[in-house]
Amino acid sequence: MFNSSDWQWLAATNCCGDICIFNLEIQRQHWFLSRLDGGSGTAGGSPPQNSSVLLITTSLSQVYAFDVEAKQLGEWSTRTFHLPRRFQEFPGKVIGLSFPPSTSSSSVVVYSSRSLSSQYYMHGEVMHSC
Repeated sequence: MFNSSDWQWLAATNCCGDICIFNLEIQRQHWFLSRLDGGSGTAGGSPPQNSSVLLITTSLSQVYAFDVEAKQLGEWSTRTFHLPRRFQEFPGKVIGLSFPPSTSSSSVVVYSSRSLSSQYYMHGEVMHSC
């Protein structure tokens, strides 16, 4: 289960790997996402600078950015991109994402049970490791 930075959105995965997104302001389900390219959602969150963006990682080490309000893939996910080799070879399944509280930061800390602190930066349309 993960929430947006402003607590408007709550996303939860079910036992099949599907993701349900709820609007907490009106207390209703907003969107249903079936398994993402065969992978289950493992972690997610939204950066403090844009609470309508939801980043989700999957059991297949994929990352998706969604525009929750528009109910579509975010611009970053619709473009051709290559995740860094360091992320593709990340030890274990990603179990969490953490964002610095600063609205000017564009970084996200990705962690698994085997690697507790790898940091990645999202700059505009490109995600790369440091």
